[in-house]
Parts: sequence; structure tokens; C-alpha cells
Amino acid sequence: MLTDSEGDYPPTLRIGDYRVDAAIDEISRDGVVCKLEPRGMSLLLCLARHAGQVVSVDRLLEEVWKEVVVNPDSVYQTVATLRRTLRDDAKDPQYIATVVRRGYRLIAPVSVWEGSGTASSTDGSVVVTDQRESAEVRIAEGPAAPLPPPATQRSHASIAILPFANLTGDSTKEYLGDGIAEELINTLTRAPGWFKVAARTSAFAYKGRQIDVRRIAHDLDVDAVLEGSVLGANERIRITAQLVDGRTGHHLWSRSYERKFADWFDLQGGVIVSIADTLTIGGSSLSTSDRKPPTEDLQAFQFFLQSKSLNTRPTEHNLRLALELLARATERDPTFARAWGGMAVTRYHFVTMDYPLPNALADAERDVYRALGLNASLAGLRAVLGFINVCRGHWITAEAEIRASLSQVPNDPEAHLVHSIYVAQSAGHLRQAVAEAELACRLAPLTPEYTFNVGIAKWGAGQISEAVTWIRQAIADGLPETVGPVSDCLAYLAQRDQRYEEAGGHMMNALSPGWRAAGAVEVVTMFYTALAQGSDCETVVAAMRRLEFGLRAEDFGQINSKRLIMWYTNLGALDFAFETADRALERFALSGMVGTAWGMLWIEEMRAFRRDSRFQAFVEQLGLVDYWIQYGPPDNCELRNGRLICP
Repeated sequence: MLTDSEGDYPPTLRIGDYRVDAAIDEISRDGVVCKLEPRGMSLLLCLARHAGQVVSVDRLLEEVWKEVVVNPDSVYQTVATLRRTLRDDAKDPQYIATVVRRGYRLIAPVSVWEGSGTASSTDGSVVVTDQRESAEVRIAEGPAAPLPPPATQRSHASIAILPFANLTGDSTKEYLGDGIAEELINTLTRAPGWFKVAARTSAFAYKGRQIDVRRIAHDLDVDAVLEGSVLGANERIRITAQLVDGRTGHHLWSRSYERKFADWFDLQGGVIVSIADTLTIGGSSLSTSDRKPPTEDLQAFQFFLQSKSLNTRPTEHNLRLALELLARATERDPTFARAWGGMAVTRYHFVTMDYPLPNALADAERDVYRALGLNASLAGLRAVLGFINVCRGHWITAEAEIRASLSQVPNDPEAHLVHSIYVAQSAGHLRQAVAEAELACRLAPLTPEYTFNVGIAKWGAGQISEAVTWIRQAIADGLPETVGPVSDCLAYLAQRDQRYEEAGGHMMNALSPGWRAAGAVEVVTMFYTALAQGSDCETVVAAMRRLEFGLRAEDFGQINSKRLIMWYTNLGALDFAFETADRALERFALSGMVGTAWGMLWIEEMRAFRRDSRFQAFVEQLGLVDYWIQYGPPDNCELRNGRLICP
């Protein structure tokens, strides 16, 4: 924040529905206060000074980042963060509109908040001296924007249940706090028409973050937030739970429960009853069956909870440990439906992360049906079935399964994300993919993987500057830049802007040990040098062929295969691109798959591949034509008698 020693800060402003307190870098609406970074506030004030006018990126750099050397990415990222804070939609903006290739425009009404100090000018506007920027804010005088109407009275209570803090002093007991929160979510969700419960992914996105409870309630659109802690010693466990009013931040109740660990399920039931008594509408109550524990074997339940914790950090090592724990859980209790469901989800993660696991798809399907056979109401497993059918090229069945999953839990961000990445993007329904990725991100607003996938969807839809902003935001929120898909994506986006040296650096980060051993470092250097110099590509293509045929079978995952297809296409070697694509499908078929996440087919850089006559046979092998006949062709394409026509 700039010094305020030279004068007063500008008056408090009203921008749309928000009160803007520039002096303390805060905005607020409906009693929910959000803190802005100083640069974010400065950018908002800059747009307010020119409300209704287009402000170029260069001008924003000049006024907001004076005497600081930054690139336009700083503007894009700050605007994206502002939009998220304002709950604004870039596609249907109410506050900040993007004017393509020109800049940004504040379209919300701007006025001085009643009671703020103002100074008059000769032209009838209100002049505010902004000591932060040593400039004037001119705001057209007129009626203040109306306050938003009061929220519609809910017919049922709504709640977000956050992971309980682990106060045991033992990091290996982290699963206890996650576990009780998840059990509460599952139990309260089974009270149809009574509780609206924020999905697990949405609530768990706030784990470990110091954020005002009122902001969490605002983001997740709930009335109350439950938070708490777990403390254990020897054979006893103590849980403290606090139910907080999401509007005021005041505690509705705070209670502690202490039991022997063997009485875990009774302890959990006590917390549930207390919540129910506090938030009951019309005397509703949970039935005994709603509070039935998922297993009578406490040790099996602990194995299950530990596996859930490992699945939130899906490294290959963690996923293998999770499978071992779940195997022990189902061995102890073969009727433990959620443990079988956990098995299916863990195998699903193996496939999405491109980790080797024999029979992963077939075993995941078996585990899903075993879990649903024991408990048909388990949420989320129909989306896993949808993913399995995508992998097999059964697109219409996949669509039906994901829709069925969303009919069970409409606000499940994971199901929306599965459809966005694996169905909509693969089928070329790019506008739908963006909308669903954004919805998933709104439902789980602080999950970097979801933010990243908004960027991927926008890249596919050709919204490149916004794609870069979202991907950079995901990295800023904690997504490792060196993870394979992230590095690949950053390399392609840098390549698109002809920043070939930067692109090569990102691609080097993406190379696995097997690729490096086969000579991929030299090939990457040759590839980007050829693109930069526009030189003869035959030598590079020959080196790529040697690399491809020098790789071991285990080095051909889905990401690596698609990387080679894109490289050959970029160099104009379409014969080799289609040859590599066909061989990839042959390898995938050995596991009963056609591959996943084929969204790369629709990016601008793959236009030559799409326009080739061989593309028709390729998408027929993927099984997409029947899906297009029922749900429509890819964006900007036509389907004539089963043949795809793309520009």
C-alpha cells in the first residue's frame, strides 16, 4: 500500500453492489468483507477513474505498476483475481468486461458511498483525489446503485462442513479431522429436502486457509459453516465443533465431545444431532438409518479414512498406499461399500494421472458395481462410471452416467469437471467445456486443479489470454509448475506466442526419466530451434522418429503419445502424426481403452490434423460420431451424413 502521509484517501465508493474502502484495501457486500491486494485495489480504482471507458493493458501497467518492471501477465492475473473476488463472470460480466485486443472496461455503475467526503468540479462530476495514484477519480453524479434485494427465504437449512483441524501433534492422524467432516457431509446429505450440504470438494478447498467464515459462506452460498478440531491421546479422542452463522460470523453453538476411540461412531452421531437440533426447520429430524455407520469394523474405517487422505495428494506412491489400505479395509469387512467405492476412485486416479496399473479400468468398473450393489445411494460413483465409459469410447453411455450422477448431487464439482474435461472437450463442445469448468471452479473456488482446468478449457476455446491468466493463478494457488500436464500446457502457450526458449524450458520440465534416457532433451532443443528459425524440419522429424522408436512401452502414456502427435503436426509431418496416433490407439486398445482427454484435437495448432481426410477415420475409431449425431457436432463444425466437416 502506498503511503497516506500526503493527504486523505479517496472517499468510500459504491461499485455495483459493492462498498469499496480504498483506505484499507477492502470491499464488502451483504456484510461479507473481502481484502484486496494493494495492486488489485489500485487497478480497481484505475478502472473506476475511467468507468465506462476502455483502459488498455499498457495504461494499466503505467498507472498501477509505476516504476516496476512487469509484463502483461501481471495485469491478466490481477484482473482474474479481481473478477473472482467480485464473483464476476468473464463471459457475462457485470463488473469488468474484456474488450478484445484493446483492454478492460468497468461496466458497473460507480458512485460515492453516502456519507463519504467529496469535492465538486466545474463540470458537475465528483472529484476525488486518490493519493494512492496521485491522480483524480471522476465519478458521474447520479443516483446510487440500488442495494441488492434480500436473499430469498430458504425452504431448508444449508451448511458447509470444513475439515476439522488436527491438534494431535501427529501428522499421520490428519485423516481423523478429514474423516469426521466427510462422515458428517455424507450423513447430512442423506436427509433429502432438509439440508443443503456443500459438496466435499467445495468445502475441503478451504482446508488450512485462514479465510473469514463469512467469506466461505458467501462463496459456497450456505447459511452456516461447521468447523472444529480433533485432539487425541492414548485411547481417547476429543472433538470440538463450532457452528457459525454464515451471515454474521457469530457462533450458533460450540461444544466438545470426548469418548474412547472405540466409540467413534457414537461421538460422530452426537455432533450430527447437535447440528440437526440447531438448524432444524419445521421440527425435522434425522432417522436412525440416516445415522447408520458405514461399517461396524472401526479398524477398517480407519484404513478407509487414511486412504481418503492419500487420495487428496495423488502421487503414484500415495495412490499405491491407498490401494493397499483399501484392500485391508475390504478384507476386514467385505460389505463396506464405501471402501469398494474408494478402490474405484483410486484406480480412476491412476488412469487420469497416467500412472501404470494393470487392469486399472476393468478393476475400477468391477469395484464401482460392487459398491453400488451394497449401497446404491453412494454419491459420485456414477461419474466414475461415466469416466470409464469415456475411456472405452462409449460416449453416449458416459453422458448418461454423468447426468445420473449430477441428478444425485447437482452441485458436485467433480462430476461437472469430469464432463468438462473428458466429454465436452474431447467431443469439441468447447463453449460447454468452458462453462462447466467455470461452474466447477465456482463450486470449489480455491482448488488449484479446478482453476487450471478452466485455463485448459479456455485454451481449447481459443481464449488464450484468459487461459494464461487462469493457469498462472492455479500455479500461484499451489499447483506445481513442474507437474507434467502443467509444463506441457505452459510450453504450448509459450510456443503460440513464439517464445520458443521459454517453451523449451517448460517442456524440459515435463520430460520423464525414460524420455530423457532416450534422447528427448536433444530433440526438444532441435524442435524449438526449428520453429524459431523456420528452418528445414526434416532433421528434427528424423530425430523424433528415433526418439519414438527408442522409447520403452512403459514410456508411452497418454500425455506422451499426444505430445508426439502435436509435435509432428506442428512440423507439418502429418503422415507421421497419423501413424503415431494410430499406434497410440493400438496401445490403448490393449487395456480396453481409446484414451482420455482428447481436447487437444480442437486447439488451433491442430487445425491441419483436423482438416486432413484421415481425421474422419481417427474420430470414428474414438467412437465420437454416434455421440455427435445425438448431441451435436463440435463447435464450428458440421456433420453431414456422418462425415465431419471442420473449417
